Amino acid sequence: MARARELISEGYISVTTAATVDEAVDAVREYTPEAAATIYYVYVTDADGRLTGVASLRELLNADGGASVTDVMTADVVDVPGSASASDVADAFATHGYPALPVCDSGGILLGIVRFEDAIDAVDERTAKDLLSRSNTFQPFGF
Repeated sequence: MARARELISEGYISVTTAATVDEAVDAVREYTPEAAATIYYVYVTDADGRLTGVASLRELLNADGGASVTDVMTADVVDVPGSASASDVADAFATHGYPALPVCDSGGILLGIVRFEDAIDAVDERTAKDLLSRSNTFQPFGF
């Protein structure tokens, strides 16, 4: 069975903790996404690439542009380890209802994200049906 690190999409945006809200919004504006990528969140990392928070686009657009992204982000981030099985990733989606989850290595370094669709594609049919039945509402714009 596939592991989370094998399901990673590179179609995401991250900024460092030194960024302002305006800089995070500019990163979204400048991003050239994959054809099917939809951006819901901006991930915040420290200078070493460790995931420290996440901010939804709604939170960023409603914040003061000069504020630090750390003032807007949610520090309590739901992430999955790169070693997690596709089934565990699918379960995390069903439990939390997010359309994408960050994937981190054992040191907390952000490796990328896994999208809900990719998790569905990676599990067997029975697990996919269970996941779809348990995840009827997503929270794309808030935590």
